[in-house]
Amino acid sequence: MGKNKYEKFGERNFGITTGTVGNSEGDIIWIGDTEVTAGKVYYLTEGDSDWELTDADAELTSKNLLAVARGTGVASNVGMLVRGVVTLADDPGAGVGLPMFLSVTAGTLNRTAPTAAGDVVRVAGYQLVNGGKVFFNPDATYILLA
Repeated sequence: MGKNKYEKFGERNFGITTGTVGNSEGDIIWIGDTEVTAGKVYYLTEGDSDWELTDADAELTSKNLLAVARGTGVASNVGMLVRGVVTLADDPGAGVGLPMFLSVTAGTLNRTAPTAAGDVVRVAGYQLVNGGKVFFNPDATYILLA
């Protein structure tokens, strides 16, 4: 039997997004009846496929599937970016190439990890350029601070 052969099926290319909040390229899902706001970070709630703003103050609002709203309106109409390049509503100020963490301010990311007991530390992506343009790629793991 010969060597395994692998076939290349193409490339995925993501350019840096425009300054328009919610502008994105990447993996998008179209589920949920929740009203969302462009450029804000959400988690998918357990059981009912609704989206709620993330908040690193609590494990419940930090551990599930994360996404950024691509527009303002019903999630299933505007789309939710689960991985890719996006312009956030709030610039996390991380500095180019640095990680961004879920913030204790609902629906935002921050350049510094939260530090209080009960907070969740979870990397959500990396800053590409200033102005809220980021590579959104949430880590599946997180740390609950004691």
